[in-house]
Amino acid sequence: WFSHRLLLQSTYFAWTSDRPYHFAMRVLNLGYEVPSYRRAWQVSLIGGVPSTSDTLAGFVIGSCAVEQWRWRGRLQDLTLRNDNPALNRRHPTYIDFITASALSLVDAEVWVRTPPTILAHAYSCRHKILEAAATMPADSRLVPIFCDKPLLAPACTPEIWQTEPCNDASEGVAADSRGYAHRKGIRIEIGRVVQGSFVRVSIEVTPIAMPDYDHFARHVWTVSTWEGSAELDVAQVAGYSVRDWIDVTQFIPSSLEPHATIEITVEWWTLLPLPALASLVVESPQYDGALFDLSVAASRFDWGNLPTHGNTSASSEAVTATLTSVEIVICCTLRTKTLYQFRFGAQSPPFQRMPSPTLPELNAWTLFTREPAPSQQVMHQQVVQGPRPFRTFQSATVAKHLQFTIAGVAASVLETFIR
Repeated sequence: WFSHRLLLQSTYFAWTSDRPYHFAMRVLNLGYEVPSYRRAWQVSLIGGVPSTSDTLAGFVIGSCAVEQWRWRGRLQDLTLRNDNPALNRRHPTYIDFITASALSLVDAEVWVRTPPTILAHAYSCRHKILEAAATMPADSRLVPIFCDKPLLAPACTPEIWQTEPCNDASEGVAADSRGYAHRKGIRIEIGRVVQGSFVRVSIEVTPIAMPDYDHFARHVWTVSTWEGSAELDVAQVAGYSVRDWIDVTQFIPSSLEPHATIEITVEWWTLLPLPALASLVVESPQYDGALFDLSVAASRFDWGNLPTHGNTSASSEAVTATLTSVEIVICCTLRTKTLYQFRFGAQSPPFQRMPSPTLPELNAWTLFTREPAPSQQVMHQQVVQGPRPFRTFQSATVAKHLQFTIAGVAASVLETFIR
């Protein structure tokens, strides 16, 4: 037992008093709790040891014992997805994970701690649970679930796997209080969940600032499950990229007929300038394959008031269409605070292939801009609700009928019926 140790030797600099030191190391999880008499880490500062010695033959200057943490389970396959990660735009973020421990209490909770640049909204959560499943169909309908943001007195920013109170929590905070461990952010009352269940949770969030991608610790999401005051499973995942947004004011099809060739008019404001030779990309929704066929977009494209040299074959401007997207290379700079409009062709899908009206997120179009080549970095993004084709009646007639009703000697009453 005493041979399980790590020795740090400073051969060039002396250890200074009243100064914090920090280092990190990897440890092996044995998969079980060690006996109580071995749940402590002993840290000693030893002096008088020659630099070439392999033993600890010296004198102890200072020593301290630190209690061992409690092991928790790790949520499996934790992933994040946001289809519209645009700055200052509210949109759902989908969180998927597989539970490692069973939740047996009706008041079991899931806590989600977002990065400081992401604002999560209370009472906006939905969820779905599949037992003994490794994935979930895209058209699975999420049902509302209660979630709130409890008010915490101190800020709570613990390190991952930390079971002691938060680094900046009040002194003497109780283990069942909200300022303890990872209880920070959105609380979801998920209830009983079987071990190994696939859980999908959606939370509406708003990015309020661009994240600092150089600091990983400031760009992570922490998800943990709780029963009472005990944290069962926990995991962290890196957040998604946040972009500036496009203010699309119109996205109107020429017809709502299913399985018909239509033209879609797009009108949008530029809030930030777009450099010359940048690209504007429009992507159609994909539900069980491509819904709208955009392969005819290039042949039926109208530049509207977008700047152009009038020669789409020139290298300075081009329209490239595929089955699921149309990319427009714009020759000149787009000015800020300007309303632009263009139109492109598309083939609407058959009515039977459209997703259910209760799942509007499966019929969402994505518009984004990219920097000129070779960078091709995404600059702006916006998600808009797509058109929904409707089937027409086989026949419809409007007829006016006049009917006289005579009752006794009373005057006749004229009634009009519209069929």
